[in-house]
Amino acid sequence: WRGEGNGRPAELGEMIGDFLHLLADGAFFSGTIPPWLAEENTNANIQGLIDEQRNATGIVPGSRHLVLERCRDEIGDWRIILHSPYGRRVHEPWALAITGRIHALWGADASVVASDDGIVARIPDTDGKLPDAAIFLFEPEKLLQIVREAVGSSALFAARFRECAARALLMPGRTPGHRTPLWQQRLRASQLLEIAQGYPDFPVILETLRECLQDVY
Repeated sequence: WRGEGNGRPAELGEMIGDFLHLLADGAFFSGTIPPWLAEENTNANIQGLIDEQRNATGIVPGSRHLVLERCRDEIGDWRIILHSPYGRRVHEPWALAITGRIHALWGADASVVASDDGIVARIPDTDGKLPDAAIFLFEPEKLLQIVREAVGSSALFAARFRECAARALLMPGRTPGHRTPLWQQRLRASQLLEIAQGYPDFPVILETLRECLQDVY
C-alpha cells in the first residue's frame, strides 16, 4: 500500500526522459560516466533494459518521444499503453480525459490507470475502429475544462472533499474527544457530497476542486 503519494513532478520527469535518451545512445557508455553507472552489473542491467524496450517498440521513450503500444490482454480486450516519463501529476488528469473519450467513442466503461511511468487503458473488444493514438490527443485549451468536469466524479475528489469538509467542521464527531471511525467519516462525507454537488458554488466544493487541480495535479 503506497497511499496517495504526490507523484513525480513534470520537471523531474523531463530530466528522466532526457537521461533515457542519453542511455539509448550507444556511445553514452563509451565516454566518461559516473562511478555508479560504471559498475559492470549496473551497466549490464541498464543496457539490457534499454535493449528490451528498443526491441519491443523500435524506440526508447523519453522527454521528446512518447511511445504507444497496443496489444490484446488475456481475455481478448485491447490494452493501450502510453510510455511517458512525466509523472502522475501529468498522467492522472490526462487519464480522466481519456476515460471520458473512450466512454464517448465506445460507450463502455474503460479502465484507465496512470502511474509515474505512463498510462494504461483497457478497452473492451470492438468490431469498429481500432483504438489508436487519437484517444490520447486533446487540444490544450479544451483539456482543462474536460478535466474540471471529470474530476468531480473521481475517487480523488471524494477523498479530498472529506478532508476539506472535516477542516471546515462540517463533520463533527458524535462524541467529543473521541475519533470517528474512518468508515463513518467516509459515509458522512459521501452523504454531504451528494447534497453539495447540487450547489456548484458551495465553498467546500470550490476548495476541493482547487486542491485537486492545483495541489495534486
